[in-house]
Amino acid sequence: MAFPGGRWEPQDESMVHTAQRETLEEIGLDLYSVASLGALDDLHGGAATNRPISVQPIVFWLGEQHPELTANYEVADIVWVGASELLDPRRHIQYYFPPSDSHFPGIQLDKADQVIWGLTLRMLSDLFTRLGYGFISL
Repeated sequence: MAFPGGRWEPQDESMVHTAQRETLEEIGLDLYSVASLGALDDLHGGAATNRPISVQPIVFWLGEQHPELTANYEVADIVWVGASELLDPRRHIQYYFPPSDSHFPGIQLDKADQVIWGLTLRMLSDLFTRLGYGFISL
């Protein structure tokens, strides 16, 4: 489970523009007229898959909007998840990742194969910590 994302391209004016472009390409959500709240802390990961990456998460505010989304070829499924679901401690689990034979903190969504963990969970933890909510311990 991941947020839309991708690489900065030379035509991108900023990382905000990269996030807007990638989100439009991957799920059809146009963020060009949506307020950007700014960047979260840069994250580094990929150790579990031996593919090092560095990510700068950008946060946008949609309010109560839930626009229709369309996945491109890179995306298997799209889900809207409410903050109350993410903050619900009953959903916080230890997620087993078979390739590493390890368990990691995660959030179990409604379907068995929908678990938020890794970099995506770290982004959410940073966001909710900044908003003053207690969150899943990493």
